[in-house]
Amino acid sequence: MPEVSARFLIESLVRPDGTAALTEVYDTANALGIPDQPVRLTIRRLVAAGAYVQEGRGRAGLLRRAGVVARTGRHDAEFLRFAYRRDAGLEPWDGRWHLVIFTVPESERATRDTIRRTLLRLGGAPLHPGMYVSPNDWTDVLAAELTVTADPSATGSSAPADSPAPGWGWTATTADLRHAGESRPAVLAARLWPLEEIAARYRRVALLAARPVPAEVSGHSRRVEVLRDALELAAAFDHAIAPDPLLPLELLPEGWPPVAARAAFRVTWLALQQVLAESGHHLFRGVIPLP
Repeated sequence: MPEVSARFLIESLVRPDGTAALTEVYDTANALGIPDQPVRLTIRRLVAAGAYVQEGRGRAGLLRRAGVVARTGRHDAEFLRFAYRRDAGLEPWDGRWHLVIFTVPESERATRDTIRRTLLRLGGAPLHPGMYVSPNDWTDVLAAELTVTADPSATGSSAPADSPAPGWGWTATTADLRHAGESRPAVLAARLWPLEEIAARYRRVALLAARPVPAEVSGHSRRVEVLRDALELAAAFDHAIAPDPLLPLELLPEGWPPVAARAAFRVTWLALQQVLAESGHHLFRGVIPLP
C-alpha cells in the first residue's frame, strides 16, 4: 500500500496562514500508522533547514512557515490537465510513434542514467539499448528536461556531471512501427508497456475514492479521520499516476480502468477539499492541481 511520508503529511496540514497545529499533525500521522518519532525528526530537519519555526513544545506546539517554502509538489499541472483531456477524448492519437536514440560513453554513466530516467519518467518504453519510444509527442518536454543551461561561473564545462551535453541524441517519428511482423498499434502497446500493472495501481484509487465524504467536519477527531482519508487517497493517486505513460485511448483496451478511477478521484478530491476548507484547510493546494 502506498505510504504517506512525514514531510508530505506536515506540508499538507499547513493552513493558509502558514501554520500547522502539531496536535493535528501528530494525530493525523498516528491515524495513518506513522509513529511520533519520524514526524518529530522531520520537523527538526525542516526547522534546521530554516523552512519552519516551532513555537511551543510537543503536541501543544505550532509549526510556522518561515518565509517562502517550496512545497514538495508531486504533479505538474500541465501533466494532470493532459491526463484529463486525454480521458475525455480531447487528445486523440495522430498515429505517430516518437523515437529517441542516444549513445553515451561508458565513462559518462551518470549522464546516460539521467537520460534513461527522464525517458522512463516521461512514459517512454525501451525498444533497444539507447532507443526509446512513445506515442506522445515529447519533443518539447525532452528539450526542456535535458537541455543544459550554461553556468557563467563555471571555469570548465558549463554542465553538471550528470547533465546531457548538447547533441546527446537523435529524435524521429514514424507511423510504421513493427515487432516480429506485428504492426497493430494496440498490440504493440501491450508489448511495450505493462498495462495490467498500470491498471492495478488504479484499483486502490477507485476503492478509496468510493468512500463517502461527510457533508461537514465537526470536532478534532472527525477532522483527523477525514484528513487521514484524504492523505491515503492522495498517496494512492500519486502511486498510480506518477509512472502512468498516459497512452492514447486508441492504444488501450476498451473500458480502460484508469479513466474511471481518475474521474472518481477528481469528484472525491474536490469534495474533500471543499469540506476541509470549511474547517480552515486548503488541502494540497498546488500539490495535486486538478484542472
